[in-house]
Amino acid sequence: MSILFNDLPILDTTKEALEQLGFAEATPIQALAIPKMIEGLDLIGQAQTGTGKTFAFAIPMVEKTDTTKKVTQGLILTPTRELTMQVYKEILKLVKFYPSLKVTTIVGGESYDKQFRELAKNPHIIVATPGRIIDHIDRKTVDLSNVKTLTLDEADEMLKMGFQEDLERILQTLPEERQTVLFS
Repeated sequence: MSILFNDLPILDTTKEALEQLGFAEATPIQALAIPKMIEGLDLIGQAQTGTGKTFAFAIPMVEKTDTTKKVTQGLILTPTRELTMQVYKEILKLVKFYPSLKVTTIVGGESYDKQFRELAKNPHIIVATPGRIIDHIDRKTVDLSNVKTLTLDEADEMLKMGFQEDLERILQTLPEERQTVLFS
């Protein structure tokens, strides 16, 4: 039985965005994860590559962001620069319909000056690799004290790649009251 995005508890703006992007049916991971995330529950989602995991966590994060507040409210961590860029591009497709919502990427191998400029604009959502976000935490160029939702994309890969200490360090800078979602 298929579930339509129109049947999910998401905003009309998001439904219109998905329709314009050519999406009508939610994948199983989206149908299960989106309502739970909108409720504010922590969750672990597991699905094959190419099943729409990014939209499964991005839709609720975008919808729960208060764009009147100029603070970072969503943090998405991925294990690699390539995955960070891929997630960022997917989120941009959705954010196009939320013009006041600002998203940026923070990855190694990119100019610090560009990242300093982006962070100075107080992005609502940051998609990052653990090493580079720690760099910015140490430089005090990023404030994660208002993060409401933390998503670890490919969480199992991050742990396999030895990011446990980095993740623990990042978690210490986040509010204790937050939603945490892990996808793999």
